[in-house]
Amino acid sequence: MIYPGICYRYRVEYFTGRTRGPLEVENRYIYAIGAYATENYIYTLNLDMTPQDIYAGKYYPSLQVFSWEGKPLKQYKLNCYISAFTIDEASRTVYGVFAEDESSIYTFNLDHL
Repeated sequence: MIYPGICYRYRVEYFTGRTRGPLEVENRYIYAIGAYATENYIYTLNLDMTPQDIYAGKYYPSLQVFSWEGKPLKQYKLNCYISAFTIDEASRTVYGVFAEDESSIYTFNLDHL
């Protein structure tokens, strides 16, 4: 099933004979790195930062909540890094893990973020 407004299609054209160098890695932004869907909402885990920001620990990821129509409903700023997550909507709890710290599971209560 496709939901209008959520999926976007972009056309990329390449012209022969023209060269353009790739965008420098340090200038590239990393956006959504994970998604989770429930009957009620779609959640995305977003970095919205450059690789330098990540390595410097300047910012933390955010969790965005969307309706099934693609409307942004809420954005939560997290206070630590996670790279994957799941949601228990009944308890309003986010469970997250960070790939570089396999010994921890982080929990966030959506009412307190």
